[in-house]
Amino acid sequence: MLKTIFLVFLYVAFTAAGNLLVGCGMRQKAVCVPYVAIGTMVLSLGYAVYLGLLKEVPLSVVVPSGAASYLLIAAMSRWALNETVPTLRWIGAIVVSIGVSIVLLSDSQLRKSAKSALPAHQAVAAPLRQSGAPGVRVTADAAAVIR
Repeated sequence: MLKTIFLVFLYVAFTAAGNLLVGCGMRQKAVCVPYVAIGTMVLSLGYAVYLGLLKEVPLSVVVPSGAASYLLIAAMSRWALNETVPTLRWIGAIVVSIGVSIVLLSDSQLRKSAKSALPAHQAVAAPLRQSGAPGVRVTADAAAVIR
């Protein structure tokens, strides 16, 4: 879970930084190609992290977690680009971030419950062993077949 949270933060940071660089480069009177190029590379790194997250985490968790960048982008835009960020936009970004936290927590709880559940072969074999029915004997070979 800690690895997932770290990768989500990395994904959000790359996305926010890349968007900030591209935005800064595009605001120049003559488009500042280095900012746009570096921003595009940083966004590509963020996409690589996104693909790595998809290998381990469900899509229904990864995509909403990217929305956490909204709060970071609003803060960075205010600080680095001197943009005016109205109160309602701050509230919206905070609400979205709370939603992202809920999605990540739900995934955490789902993973914990999946780890605590018995594997299928153990769940089937245990009642057979305990039944004590005559002639019913669960061997290692039978448990392997159930797997």
